Amino acid sequence: MKLINKIKLVVCIAFLSAFCSAEWQGQFSTIGDMRKIKDRYVSQIGLRYIPTWSLVVPWPTALFDTEISFNINGSFTRQHRGDESTDFDLGPYRFWVRRSTDKLEIRIGLQKITFGPARLFRSLMWFDKLDPRDPLQITEGVWAMRVRRDFPNNVNASVWGLLWNNEPKGWELIPTKKNNVEFGGRFQMPIWKGEIGFSGHNRIIGRSDVPSYLKINTMSKATPEVKAAIDGFFDIGIGLWFESSVVRANYGADFPNWQSFLTVGSDYTLPIGNGLTVTAEHFIYSIDDKPFSKSNDVQMTGIMAVYPISLFDNLSGIIFYSWDAELAYFFISWQRTYDDWTINLNTFFSSNSSETFSFNQSLSDFSSRGIQLMLIFNH
Repeated sequence: MKLINKIKLVVCIAFLSAFCSAEWQGQFSTIGDMRKIKDRYVSQIGLRYIPTWSLVVPWPTALFDTEISFNINGSFTRQHRGDESTDFDLGPYRFWVRRSTDKLEIRIGLQKITFGPARLFRSLMWFDKLDPRDPLQITEGVWAMRVRRDFPNNVNASVWGLLWNNEPKGWELIPTKKNNVEFGGRFQMPIWKGEIGFSGHNRIIGRSDVPSYLKINTMSKATPEVKAAIDGFFDIGIGLWFESSVVRANYGADFPNWQSFLTVGSDYTLPIGNGLTVTAEHFIYSIDDKPFSKSNDVQMTGIMAVYPISLFDNLSGIIFYSWDAELAYFFISWQRTYDDWTINLNTFFSSNSSETFSFNQSLSDFSSRGIQLMLIFNH
């Protein structure tokens, strides 16, 4: 390398060191669990590492930053007196760049997009699969461009466009048609003792992408799907919220054209000991030829309680109840937190040993009966 090139390289490194802030961090977790699925026991050991690199570049009129992270995970599964299997996966977890000011934010790349006040049953789970039972809060991102504008009096508006997302997101039944752009937006404003939000989204689905179990044969090759939603949160001594969402697409003559979601919830901290926080939600889902039909709906109720035993220990429990299946599901978790380490001991079971419970929200398997130990290290 010529001397002049070496000098340029040193100057560039010095410039970046002086004016940029780079950070390297990561999260390592290991999971061991034993589950009973119907009449057999299954044990699993899993490892996951999420390395993250971030860079912040200040500018006179704006701030530029980026985040790059990968999800590296592997697992070994063994059935009692049965088969063994291993699994390994490596892929991007977050990969975005952002320009932001006090009022405007533009983010492009693989990112997490979430909104809405619900905690247990999220009717506005459009772009993620966050699960309240998951201590890691892992969720796949979406490739998108998102623009958010903040206005006075806590009013804000967002618009987004999505591309290259070929798997179903959130509650979606069918993935987006390949190489088609999705677009939507959200407007949120304060009202009374809380805030209210309006959201919409549009995409194209294709008949060739329909899963075989749906048995949709009369849908056209390319069909528009439209989502619309309203949500609100109010603090009146206790927290009150709701989320309501509808999805409309012309699936043809052999499948209902409307999906409807409604979540109503509340939370309150009881003055018991260090403070017992109780959250309750009721969820209604229907799929029919008209929105919010009661002839073909599914109703579920969830209650979550969180109690801080000490500065380091936390005890929580969740109960889900399906009114149609008459099935109760229980999840109990103890968490101990240190500076860099977190220990989670979880147990989960249903009221009927032959039935499993899942509602499409988790990348972890909490659908059966079992016990799980998770160790998390952050650096």
